[in-house]
Amino acid sequence: MPISTSNASERAHIEAGRWAELAGHWTTQTPTEQEVMVIYNPGSDLGRRAGEWGHQLAGHDLGSIALFAAALAQTEGDAWDDGTFDLALRAYEARRFLLNDRIIHWAVPWLMAVGGERDALFLLDLGDEMRVEPALTGREGLVVRGEDSFGPLDQTGGVWSGWVGVSVQPDDLHGFWTDLADDHPGTAQLWLDLATRARL
Repeated sequence: MPISTSNASERAHIEAGRWAELAGHWTTQTPTEQEVMVIYNPGSDLGRRAGEWGHQLAGHDLGSIALFAAALAQTEGDAWDDGTFDLALRAYEARRFLLNDRIIHWAVPWLMAVGGERDALFLLDLGDEMRVEPALTGREGLVVRGEDSFGPLDQTGGVWSGWVGVSVQPDDLHGFWTDLADDHPGTAQLWLDLATRARL
């Protein structure tokens, strides 16, 4: 097996284990994207994504979605091993879109708020590797007028204002998200948008 394929397989299998570990940390009393973001129900989208891979989601909480991501990473690693490279690439792409569309924007703020920094860092590092939301110069046509990465700019409360609704938050919320954007360029646009919302 070529070295590059072997490395890709090893990376995918390691990532699968890390997703499973994250899922194990948040098996109970974890919110869903809908509970954190309030105005959007991702159920049908998650069902469609899981159905395409024959995966049965136990729920829409972070632990259940992480298990789906773990299965995709395992599929990718096995596909590299088996020489079915098209399947490996499809599994990687599906996981990248899952991270970007259904996980990182709400899970990182929530994890940061409840003491799950280690798992948040895993997602942030993965976002750097996959470059799911880098900061771009000029966003004309990328978001609807009056919206940012999170949606309508006039939506307030919870993560819409820069933090999940828990009692403890950083003293300088704008600086917190700006620093996170500096440290994690692969998802910088998300955190710059939260910094702006926190300032406003």
